[in-house]
Amino acid sequence: TASYVAMLSQKQAGLEKHLARSSNYVEIICNYLQRNKKYSDILTDNTVFNYVTASYLHDIGVISIPDSILNKKGALNDKETKILHTHPILGYNLIKANMSQMNHDYLEILCDMTLYHHERWDGNGYPYGLSGEKIPRAGRVMAGANYIDNLLTGAAFRAPVTFDKMLEIIKELEGTALDPEIARV
Repeated sequence: TASYVAMLSQKQAGLEKHLARSSNYVEIICNYLQRNKKYSDILTDNTVFNYVTASYLHDIGVISIPDSILNKKGALNDKETKILHTHPILGYNLIKANMSQMNHDYLEILCDMTLYHHERWDGNGYPYGLSGEKIPRAGRVMAGANYIDNLLTGAAFRAPVTFDKMLEIIKELEGTALDPEIARV
């Protein structure tokens, strides 16, 4: 994992910090969900460990995105956005081609986080437009962590927001972009 994180950090400025912060948010979300009877048997301590570890590689597909897109100052045009939106599939393919010898449970979580972290609860995400519980849990958890980090750091050409404003926005995203149970964390 560490060598892939190092490669990612060389590819895009600030990505290594995003991955570290996001993994912290994944752990917070998982710990919250563990207290819910619905998830207590599913999200064991070992599973949470796998979620946290896998989250460091959720953006591995950006390795295949041109530097001119990743490091562009200002908004992306439609063509560039379409290319950027391929990073979940590119990452999934990279994982399947190079990491198939890993523990099955970890590999499944890693693949789900990588492939589905830009899906939305309402079906308006990418790459497949999945909705609700059709999005694997690991993808929904990663999406929540991604939103939190992007809001607090000002990623994607937005100004950073305060912690209180982030909580307000996450609440607004409940049932649209985010799984309602994750948005309540």
